[in-house]
Amino acid sequence: MERTAATPLAERILVLDVLRGFALFGVLLMNIPAMGLPEAAAFNPAAVGEPSNPEIAAWAAVSLLFEGGMRTLFSMLFGAGFLLFLERQEQRGADGVKLFVRRAALLVGFGVLDRVVFLWSGDILLPYGLAALVLLVFRWARLPVLAAMIGAFVLGSIVLSVFELELLRDLEAQAQAAQSEIDAGTAGPEAERAVQDWRATIAFWSPSSEDVDAMTARAQQGWSAVAIHQAREVFSIEGLVYFATVAADALLGMLLGVLAYRVGLIQGAWRASHLIALGVSAGLVGLAVNGWEIATLIAGDFSAVAYGTSLITYDIGRIALAVAWLTAIVLLMRTPAFARTAEILADVGRMALTNYLLQSIAAAILFVGFGLFGVFDRIALYGLAMLMFAGNVIVSRVWLSRFKLGPAEWVWRFGTYGPRRR
Repeated sequence: MERTAATPLAERILVLDVLRGFALFGVLLMNIPAMGLPEAAAFNPAAVGEPSNPEIAAWAAVSLLFEGGMRTLFSMLFGAGFLLFLERQEQRGADGVKLFVRRAALLVGFGVLDRVVFLWSGDILLPYGLAALVLLVFRWARLPVLAAMIGAFVLGSIVLSVFELELLRDLEAQAQAAQSEIDAGTAGPEAERAVQDWRATIAFWSPSSEDVDAMTARAQQGWSAVAIHQAREVFSIEGLVYFATVAADALLGMLLGVLAYRVGLIQGAWRASHLIALGVSAGLVGLAVNGWEIATLIAGDFSAVAYGTSLITYDIGRIALAVAWLTAIVLLMRTPAFARTAEILADVGRMALTNYLLQSIAAAILFVGFGLFGVFDRIALYGLAMLMFAGNVIVSRVWLSRFKLGPAEWVWRFGTYGPRRR
């Protein structure tokens, strides 16, 4: 019998909901600069002008504690939830793979909605849906295979980052030499192309003032202008390449989540001493790596080459930080003092899809509808993120006091199972 009713609370794993709620806050904190400012501002505090010392300090603090780790933790929870979903469908005698493919396809649909209608260019739902389909290949993989795949992903990322850094340095040197020729009045067409190629290469990290002005003007033109731009990006070759890249990033976290679920880490089955040892070790590695990356960017004056250098260790830092946060929450779940906070986070986590979309809707209303794109600095945006998350908490508590499923979760479940069969 297929059904659309919510999973009974007795069957839910509370720590998963708590972790989802916490990760949703961290993801919002990392996303908010790209919602209210040109996208490069999410990574580069100097992308839209010279940042003040307080702005750099705020960026450094948030980056140290959350950069990469929240996105990875969110992906891990999806991977664990994927395995849990298949297990439950098999126990009920249903075709879990078929149902999961529907869920993944619906997630892609939610992602298109989020990008084109709710205007969030950094949406992760679409690439999550694509990565989920690949994840099916690893549903029965043994632990050594999962560990090997994760190691291959990380090693491949390091090698690719080293290669891209060398290419970046070469392009920069060529552009500098070409600019010298231009300044001296001895340049030919090749010099102009070299400078243009360099500017195009670093546009993602360091957009030109013209690019920043164009993004701001488009946002101020209103919803239709941004929606048309977003639709063109979604259904373009460049968009497909971008989604494939983000899907690969998400797949790494999902594989980690499957591994963590298989060994009982996410469910809290480990002894406290083992959790502490893992959490402290992972935390030290994550903070050290993120700290080194922050120092590299500051010392390099936030240049594209400094950014390329920082990417070499990025996956190591984000994985370690995600594991550290996971173990910290699992340990806190065992303390009575955390019970109230856990209850609040669990409500947000039970409506994670709805709350994620609500964050996009709120950002679209504020920054496009009210024309506030580019108005707030980074510190003010962090404050807005906290207010938006407080809104998630209130909506979740009120809604779940009346209904068992969030509205987006209901649509997702209905689309997966179809109407109730009696």
